[in-house]
Amino acid sequence: MSEPDFSDDFYESEYAPKPGRRSAPAEPPAREPDDEARRLRAAVSAAGPAVIECWRCHKKIHDIDRYCRHCGKGQGVCVPWTYKPWGIILITLCIGPFSLWYVWRSPVLKRGAKIGFTVVLAGLTIYVAVACYKFYMMAISMLTGSGTLSAMQAILGS
Repeated sequence: MSEPDFSDDFYESEYAPKPGRRSAPAEPPAREPDDEARRLRAAVSAAGPAVIECWRCHKKIHDIDRYCRHCGKGQGVCVPWTYKPWGIILITLCIGPFSLWYVWRSPVLKRGAKIGFTVVLAGLTIYVAVACYKFYMMAISMLTGSGTLSAMQAILGS
């Protein structure tokens, strides 16, 4: 039996364990901080953190905080997906007009967007309710046998 060949690239890495060595491999170098962390550190050191209000509990927090110190809710980019525009649309497709609770509690949407979303959703809800009522009335008239022709004309809108 011949000795195994340890000359491949895996063993040439400085972090890979060497054959015959019992000590742990060297630690990888520390990672560079990302741009956002660098920007936040520069903002704090320049003027100190500004004081803002939490969108959930309305208590004062620093503007660099990602989460409220009092209620624990996410701030800025850490807002839950249910309060972001795409999350509200997804919730609306699932639960309809009950999604207005999320719309009006969202810290991401501006007041004009909240009003616009409410008006559109109210219009769609009224339209669906009227369409369901017309369908119900047509089904009742067809089941009773009275006015089959008039029920079909009501559906077609003529």
